Parts: sequence; C-alpha cells; structure tokens
Amino acid sequence: MAEIVFSHVGLATTTVIHALLTLVTGIALLTHRYGYPPRGRRFAVVRVAHTTFGVLMIVYLVATYLVVPL
Repeated sequence: MAEIVFSHVGLATTTVIHALLTLVTGIALLTHRYGYPPRGRRFAVVRVAHTTFGVLMIVYLVATYLVVPL
C-alpha cells in the first residue's frame, strides 16, 4: 500500500509562491485596466492565470492548515 506524505513547510512555500504570482498578475491586470502599455489579447491569458493562481493558493493554504507540522 502506498503512503502519501505532505510536507507542511513545502505546502507553505508553495502557498507563498502562488500568493506572489497572484499579486504580480493582479498588478499587471490593474495596469492594463488603467491604460498603461502593453495592450493586446495576451491579457486574457493573464486573467486566467490570475484566477488559477488564486484558486491554487487557496487550495494550498487549506492544505497547509490541515497538515500537521512534524
């Protein structure tokens, strides 16, 4: 039988990385909204990435809360 083990520190690090990526894409979306360059279709990709990073951040945040540190 296989045993799956999660590291509390690894989950916390991943959460912080996703938070930073969400922040960076959010700032990019704000600058796009207020008319700063660049413009184009690639901001649809940034919008999807921002949402994905935010959802993954919440998933990892809950996992970090539930995993007991050793």
